[in-house]
Amino acid sequence: MKRKSVLHAIYKNNMILLAIYIALSVLSGVLLSVSTNVRTELINFLANNSRQEISISLIKNVCSIFLYSYLIPFGLIFIGSNIQKRISLYVDYIVNRKKVFIPYHYFERQEINDQINLLDDISVQIWNLVSGRIKLVGHMIESIFMFAIIAQLGAMNSLIIISFFIPVAFYSVRSGRIYYDTWSKTAKLRRHSDYIRDILLDKAYAQERILFHYSPYFQKIWKKEYSQIRSTSIKEELKGAKGIQICGAAFCIYIGILLFILVTELRNGSISVGFAVSIISILPVFLNNLMTGAAQEINGIVKAKKSVRTLDSFLEMEEVSYDKKAVITDFKVIELKNVWFRYPNSEKWVIKDVSMKIEKDRHYSIVGENGAGKTTFVNLLMGLYKPERGEILVDGKNLNDFSEAEIRGIFSALTQEPQRYETVLSENIGIGDIDRVDDYHAIAEVAKSIHIDEFIDSLPDQYDTVLGTMFSGGINLSGGEWKKISLSRLLISKALIKILDEPTASMDPKFEKWISEYFDKIMKDQTCLVVSHRLAFSKNVDQILVFDNGEICEAGSHEKLMEQQGLYHRMYTAQQAMYEDSVAASTT
Repeated sequence: MKRKSVLHAIYKNNMILLAIYIALSVLSGVLLSVSTNVRTELINFLANNSRQEISISLIKNVCSIFLYSYLIPFGLIFIGSNIQKRISLYVDYIVNRKKVFIPYHYFERQEINDQINLLDDISVQIWNLVSGRIKLVGHMIESIFMFAIIAQLGAMNSLIIISFFIPVAFYSVRSGRIYYDTWSKTAKLRRHSDYIRDILLDKAYAQERILFHYSPYFQKIWKKEYSQIRSTSIKEELKGAKGIQICGAAFCIYIGILLFILVTELRNGSISVGFAVSIISILPVFLNNLMTGAAQEINGIVKAKKSVRTLDSFLEMEEVSYDKKAVITDFKVIELKNVWFRYPNSEKWVIKDVSMKIEKDRHYSIVGENGAGKTTFVNLLMGLYKPERGEILVDGKNLNDFSEAEIRGIFSALTQEPQRYETVLSENIGIGDIDRVDDYHAIAEVAKSIHIDEFIDSLPDQYDTVLGTMFSGGINLSGGEWKKISLSRLLISKALIKILDEPTASMDPKFEKWISEYFDKIMKDQTCLVVSHRLAFSKNVDQILVFDNGEICEAGSHEKLMEQQGLYHRMYTAQQAMYEDSVAASTT
């Protein structure tokens, strides 16, 4: 969605309110000069002692003051706040929707995260752009009328005021650009500062905050970075505002000269007392509107336009497609051909020239030491990352040519650190197949298949039990219990290939033994990949892929790899020895 369409939608959806806001802004601009004439008339009538004329003029004066000072400002605030809320709802929606559809691998790029950070106040900036333009028109109309009034002291005075405003407008534009550029430059530091703030405040860190008592340490870091951001911003803002301040100081001197001219003209009888008093009382308001108000609107418009350009770029990013109609229901073979991958802004290849095949209804084990590239390989296979070289083919078709819905129909995964959804238990399982999120029978069948049905039946509200402690009535689970729930979420999925990344992490030995022994039964008639440091799984799979430094260094069955006495043999032997030592220690 392009910027023009976003602003067009905002104008279209708020047409009536914007029309009222524009009318009030224009009326506000006209009323300042009207109130000047009314006040002049009142004071002159007072000097002439005409009671009837005084009362009429007084009513006009009170009405103009009431309209200009109270009613119109109230209307602008009321209508403006309503438009701003509507803009906020609309813009927040399109930005958050876009975040949902951004490809996963984009979040690995720092510049994308910085760009998202710059959109934190985008709804405010768009309102500043819309309202700033309208208010600026009001200031221009106000200025035209006031210049005509001030010209009664000499046309040159109006020209001098205009000559002062031109550099103020120039420096306001410059200041707005400097402000946004500084905000953009500090985006990375602000992201880090916000992260440190989350460590200090977020519930997820609460336990270790207390146990390790690291809050004072991180408070120092946050304070240092926050101070750096503020000092940089203030320094650049002052630099941009210096020209405006110089013009303002010179303008104040000129106002003194203008007042001297006013008094001189009054003494000479060239102007009336009413006109002199009115000009003296209204001039500060007008000049403040012109020099401060208009300058602020210009500054805000410039900043907002730059922010909207950032929104442009963000909304034009590639999107993934979730078309449910395009779901793959079967496959024969997935082939990786000479796949290479490295992370953004890195020269190191994490995956190097990997070639292999995954056949339907077969089980695979991905093993290797930490940092060998196992998880990256899985993310590439699932389409979360794209190979820099080589290709991944599903029955001969490149994975990049599939929609997101098609890819999600092929792959589903139990990640190493699965999310803990603090909602009802049935939803925790059912979202693995969102079409069956309300299918209690299917959910119960999956729970029964991995023997957690008895545990669920013991809960206060069984499948309707709220998990976690964020909401009232919720109960917390152990790490192993959360992992079992997430395993159920994987099993209810209709995906053709199921990937388990460290499935026994955080689980008790009894459950680990059970899942190892009954793995074939759980994954019967399904294609499955297991990434695990527990090599006990590897004995039951059709093929083991051993990763080392981003490459598949060995491949084959458990028996074949043990005969080769390579890396897999060393890992399995070492792990078996550790297990035997732990058993021996527990029996003594």
